[in-house]
Amino acid sequence: EGVDEGDTAKTDGTYLYVLKDKSDQIAIIDTRDNRMKQTATITVEDVSEIQEMYLDIERNQLIAVCDGYVGGKWNDDDYDRENPKEVGRVSQSGYYNSSRIADGYLYLFSDYYVTLDGITAKNPKSYIPLVNDNLIKETDICLPSISKADMYSIITSVSLENPNETAHSKALLADGGNLYVS
Repeated sequence: EGVDEGDTAKTDGTYLYVLKDKSDQIAIIDTRDNRMKQTATITVEDVSEIQEMYLDIERNQLIAVCDGYVGGKWNDDDYDRENPKEVGRVSQSGYYNSSRIADGYLYLFSDYYVTLDGITAKNPKSYIPLVNDNLIKETDICLPSISKADMYSIITSVSLENPNETAHSKALLADGGNLYVS
């Protein structure tokens, strides 16, 4: 309870927000008057595909989770959804794993694999994950005592009030696992 999971289709009761087959576009569809009319298409630039989305009605935001985070915002006047605008973008290293929204924060989970090829002591970017193109701080990396690990689980929180910056990031060096959000 209180934890939202992303999906490929959302509704606010009047409009549908649907991930298109191309996977880098979201269609906004007006369902008023017993008809279905596409009012806009949001195209997310510079990503391979949109994984899932969230609808934050309270803040008038549509959140697309792809290689990072993108927030789309529409105008408040009479449910105008024809000109959505990007209001924020954050990114982190690794392959998308999952995401959740709880208590006004988007939580992003990715898996970042460290390969022995190219690791050098003089280049921390070769073995430490990045959030918004910055190395995760030493104090935010957890190194449990395990015999072997080749990947980080990266967790980043983004306030829905400030969608252009991260609130917190942690990296756990491990060999993978599941997640549970409450």
